[in-house]
Amino acid sequence: EALQAELICPACNKAYDLPTEENVRDKRPRVLPCLHTVCGECLEQLAKEDVKKKTIKCPRCPEKMLCCPGCNKGVGYAPKNPEVLRCPVCRREACIPGGTVLGFKTNLRIMKLLQMVKMRGEHQEGNLLCVGCDDRAKCHCIECQENYCQKHADFHDRSRATCDHHLIVISDILESHQAFQMLHKRHYCLSHPKE
Repeated sequence: EALQAELICPACNKAYDLPTEENVRDKRPRVLPCLHTVCGECLEQLAKEDVKKKTIKCPRCPEKMLCCPGCNKGVGYAPKNPEVLRCPVCRREACIPGGTVLGFKTNLRIMKLLQMVKMRGEHQEGNLLCVGCDDRAKCHCIECQENYCQKHADFHDRSRATCDHHLIVISDILESHQAFQMLHKRHYCLSHPKE
């Protein structure tokens, strides 16, 4: 339940989503300088919100207008500068990096969680296939980001080039704290695993 709450944008109460070709909306989780995470779509809306009308709609209850960006009276939500937006959670101002919300970094931890949830779902549905054959995948290599059936996972584990890679049994993902930690930790630096 706590895991599911992390996968929901606090501004629009919709789930974050991995980018796909058909999905043109940016529902990736993006981190603001205050360390709150909001989906790119909400940040885009907040960044271009009605400066001409001198009002900004609340992202949680769009029927309410918050204040005038010119005089900044009201609940203090509207930024004084158009290159700044306010966090919908704590209302701290954040400069928009490079003038676009795409400049806000993606929350890699939540992206990993989304990938794990997606992988687990595909595995349960039987849609997760081995990259070497059409058999159902059993393991996932952290370094290669590939899925393998048991036969190919055994080969991958014995190969001199990949014997130091970390294979995780897909059914253990989200259930095993160690598997989650490994997925999360290994993302940062493959050259310095102890850092």
